[in-house]
Amino acid sequence: MAEHRVKSFAKPDEVLEFPNVKVRVVELGDITVGHFVNEPGWSWHDCIRPTVGGEWCQARHLGMVISGRLGVEMEDGATCEIGPDEVFDIP
Repeated sequence: MAEHRVKSFAKPDEVLEFPNVKVRVVELGDITVGHFVNEPGWSWHDCIRPTVGGEWCQARHLGMVISGRLGVEMEDGATCEIGPDEVFDIP
Protein backbone atom coordinates (compact mmCIF):
# COMPACT_ATOMS: atom_id res chain seq x y z
CA MET A 1 0.00 0.00 0.00
CA ALA A 2 1.25 3.49 -0.84
CA GLU A 3 2.33 5.72 2.01
CA HIS A 4 0.75 9.14 2.37
CA ARG A 5 2.90 12.22 2.83
CA VAL A 6 1.82 15.53 4.34
CA LYS A 7 3.90 18.66 4.85
CA SER A 8 3.15 22.32 5.46
CA PHE A 9 4.51 25.46 3.84
CA ALA A 10 4.41 26.86 7.39
CA LYS A 11 7.44 24.60 8.04
CA PRO A 12 9.18 24.36 4.65
CA ASP A 13 12.22 22.21 4.00
CA GLU A 14 13.88 25.16 2.31
CA VAL A 15 13.25 28.86 1.70
CA LEU A 16 14.71 30.50 -1.40
CA GLU A 17 14.84 34.26 -1.81
CA PHE A 18 15.65 36.07 -5.02
CA PRO A 19 14.87 39.66 -5.99
CA ASN A 20 11.07 40.12 -6.03
CA VAL A 21 10.24 36.49 -5.16
CA LYS A 22 10.23 34.22 -2.12
CA VAL A 23 9.79 30.47 -2.49
CA ARG A 24 8.92 28.05 0.30
CA VAL A 25 9.79 24.48 -0.71
CA VAL A 26 8.62 21.14 0.65
CA GLU A 27 9.89 17.75 -0.49
CA LEU A 28 7.44 14.86 -0.71
CA GLY A 29 9.57 11.87 -1.66
CA ASP A 30 10.62 12.45 -5.27
CA ILE A 31 8.24 15.41 -5.71
CA THR A 32 9.23 19.01 -4.95
CA VAL A 33 6.44 21.51 -4.29
CA GLY A 34 7.03 25.25 -4.11
CA HIS A 35 4.89 28.13 -2.87
CA PHE A 36 5.96 31.20 -4.83
CA VAL A 37 5.12 34.78 -3.85
CA ASN A 38 6.15 36.99 -6.74
CA GLU A 39 6.20 40.76 -6.36
CA PRO A 40 4.96 43.01 -9.17
CA GLY A 41 7.65 43.34 -11.82
CA TRP A 42 9.15 39.91 -11.14
CA SER A 43 10.56 38.06 -14.13
CA TRP A 44 12.63 34.90 -14.33
CA HIS A 45 15.00 36.58 -16.78
CA ASP A 46 15.77 39.55 -14.51
CA CYS A 47 15.42 38.04 -11.02
CA ILE A 48 16.43 34.36 -11.23
CA ARG A 49 18.66 33.96 -14.29
CA PRO A 50 21.54 36.06 -12.88
CA THR A 51 21.83 33.55 -10.02
CA VAL A 52 21.12 30.22 -11.76
CA GLY A 53 22.39 31.01 -15.26
CA GLY A 54 21.13 29.80 -18.61
CA GLU A 55 18.94 31.52 -21.14
CA TRP A 56 15.65 29.81 -20.20
CA CYS A 57 14.32 28.01 -17.14
CA GLN A 58 14.74 24.27 -17.68
CA ALA A 59 12.40 23.05 -14.92
CA ARG A 60 8.87 21.80 -15.50
CA HIS A 61 6.27 23.71 -13.49
CA LEU A 62 2.85 22.39 -12.55
CA GLY A 63 0.82 24.73 -10.41
CA MET A 64 -2.05 27.09 -9.76
CA VAL A 65 -2.26 30.86 -9.54
CA ILE A 66 -4.01 31.93 -6.33
CA SER A 67 -4.04 35.67 -6.98
CA GLY A 68 -2.58 38.10 -9.47
CA ARG A 69 -1.49 37.19 -12.97
CA LEU A 70 1.50 35.26 -14.29
CA GLY A 71 2.84 35.94 -17.76
CA VAL A 72 4.76 33.13 -19.46
CA GLU A 73 7.05 33.30 -22.46
CA MET A 74 8.44 30.08 -23.93
CA GLU A 75 11.71 29.69 -25.79
CA ASP A 76 9.82 29.31 -29.10
CA GLY A 77 8.14 32.70 -28.54
CA ALA A 78 4.75 31.32 -27.43
CA THR A 79 3.17 33.33 -24.61
CA CYS A 80 0.25 33.01 -22.24
CA GLU A 81 -1.14 34.73 -19.17
CA ILE A 82 -2.41 32.71 -16.21
CA GLY A 83 -4.84 34.14 -13.66
CA PRO A 84 -6.51 33.25 -10.37
CA ASP A 85 -7.89 29.71 -10.04
CA GLU A 86 -6.18 28.62 -13.26
CA VAL A 87 -4.01 25.50 -13.22
CA PHE A 88 -0.94 25.31 -15.44
CA ASP A 89 1.64 22.84 -16.74
CA ILE A 90 4.71 24.56 -18.19
CA PRO A 91 7.19 22.08 -19.69
